[in-house]
Amino acid sequence: MTEIISSHSHGAEDILLHRTLQGVEAGFYIDIGAFDPVEESITKIFYDAGWNGINLEPNPDAFARLQELRPRDINLDIAVSDTEGTLTLNLLRDTGLTTLVKDIAETHADKGWDVEALEVQTRRLADIWHAHVPAGQEVHFLKIDVEGAEEAVIRSADWTRHRPWIVVAEAVVPLSTEQNHHAWDPLLLEAGYQFAYFDGLNRYYVAEEKSELAERFFPPLNVAIDQYTPNSTRQALAEVERHRQVLNDLSAHCRAVEQRYEVVSDLMKRRPRPWWEMLVFDRTGTPKKIFRRILFHTSGAPRRMFRNWVMQDDAVPHLVFYTWMCSEAYQALPKAVRIKGALNGGAE
Repeated sequence: MTEIISSHSHGAEDILLHRTLQGVEAGFYIDIGAFDPVEESITKIFYDAGWNGINLEPNPDAFARLQELRPRDINLDIAVSDTEGTLTLNLLRDTGLTTLVKDIAETHADKGWDVEALEVQTRRLADIWHAHVPAGQEVHFLKIDVEGAEEAVIRSADWTRHRPWIVVAEAVVPLSTEQNHHAWDPLLLEAGYQFAYFDGLNRYYVAEEKSELAERFFPPLNVAIDQYTPNSTRQALAEVERHRQVLNDLSAHCRAVEQRYEVVSDLMKRRPRPWWEMLVFDRTGTPKKIFRRILFHTSGAPRRMFRNWVMQDDAVPHLVFYTWMCSEAYQALPKAVRIKGALNGGAE
């Protein structure tokens, strides 16, 4: 039986690449705009399978997560552009919307997003490749997701010397379906890459020397055929499991409370009764009639003396009153004080 793979990427891009690159072991990737090492990650299933590569992410919070969870990878907290130096990064924390493009950031700000300006180092992809990709190492896929700055990244590469097998680039205006690949698509075609597939968000290109891979992009992804769990389903299952754990913890707490009060009740029955308690309570632990009238109305509603004599500061009755106030007889009264953890069928 085929193992079911859990997708981590936004639109199952990782599954499509996994299908296309089947048979490659211990491969290598470059992820530009990596964001998180787990959530919406296009590389996690490859890393878990023994691959490694380079993650580029100038968002400081996301970079810290990459450093923590991707020790085999090369993680660089820089932005990629066709100029080397520094640029202003428009940072949207806890999102994958961080961008170098000012107009896009202003659109997000107009919609209520918090945008921070951060100066970051930029380097050309050709220089990063030369510095960090081992000599002779094949790069099996290059992912570019830089929220509108894809053209600058593509222009910064040396497509003659550096030939990733597959290039996948986000091809729509952020948070829309408007395609924006028209400026950079010709650059890849002129560099000897053939267009292979568009998934509604990303465009996939295959190097001419690896053209046999193009046919593996068809048919479109299918959950039954490709044997994967979509990211949305995985997240929903994780949320269900979190709720299940909360319920289990609450159940364990309730059992502990019940056991505690059972022990207290048993101790109360066994301990010697002082004279004043024998004066106030009968053998069953019920306050004698005169004291019930002093403390409670016949409906069970407390009288003025109730708070001082019966209840503690935490709204739990003093032990000597607890057994009776948790009894079915008292709890059945119309205005009985409801005691949390009441024994013998009392209301919670």
